[in-house]
Amino acid sequence: MIMWTLAATAGGALLIDRAALMTLRPPRRAAERVAADMGHPVTPVELTVDGLAIRGSLIEPQSVRPDSPIAVLIHGWTGDSGTMLNLAKPLLAAGLPVLVFDVRSHGRSDRASAVTVRHFRDDLLAMLDRLREIRPGRRLVVIGHSLGGAAAILAKFKGAPIEALALVAVPANLFEVSAGFFSDRGLPGGLMVKLFQPSWRLRAGEPFRHLDPEARARDLAGSVPITIIQGDLDTRVRPAAAARLAEATGTDVVTIEGAAHRDVLTNQATHAELLRFIASLED
Repeated sequence: MIMWTLAATAGGALLIDRAALMTLRPPRRAAERVAADMGHPVTPVELTVDGLAIRGSLIEPQSVRPDSPIAVLIHGWTGDSGTMLNLAKPLLAAGLPVLVFDVRSHGRSDRASAVTVRHFRDDLLAMLDRLREIRPGRRLVVIGHSLGGAAAILAKFKGAPIEALALVAVPANLFEVSAGFFSDRGLPGGLMVKLFQPSWRLRAGEPFRHLDPEARARDLAGSVPITIIQGDLDTRVRPAAAARLAEATGTDVVTIEGAAHRDVLTNQATHAELLRFIASLED
């Protein structure tokens, strides 16, 4: 009887682990557009992280000033570099060079067995290091959307050479967003997150307290310029998350009216705030 109980328990744990692992494998989608579509010179940037090829593009307008900061754009879960070109377009038009890249298992980068916010962070760290090699001395401003913004917070906390952070629709607590995602599909979100946490922790390879966007944002308060941009119609990362990050960093929220989670990237008010924020770094 004991053996049957142990076997049943082990089988159940294995099934839960397999289900949890599936949530760490984003579906690959066709890119909306590519860097060459921007009409500016493009330098391919490729590097290897954990044995995987991470691919990106440095896009530089002809009229760029040598002292201009480079805007590094990192997408969210199931996004890609093409998604972030929506933000790149107005920055390029203003004469700012832009780096876009695909996190592992997204876009043109190699697939991984599992992807967590820690992997987003590590791919960003490696890309920033490479950018410093090919464009030494340039200031780097990171603009992160959703999970990409959470990774940017973690990267800065790890000592990344980030001069400023623009956080667009960024979650304060990753477990809350995951629970909401499951609940929106009629599943018991809170229960699933509790069941999946051991598997997620194993794949992350670090204690979750090190990967908490809100806590790490609080650690960064006052040490780096930050803007927080949030769509008021976002149901994936709700406005309350932006309010918590704002409280943690002592920064106001820039609310984009009529914008949801993805279309905040195409909103002209978002573009105007990013340009204002980058220009303010010159003051």
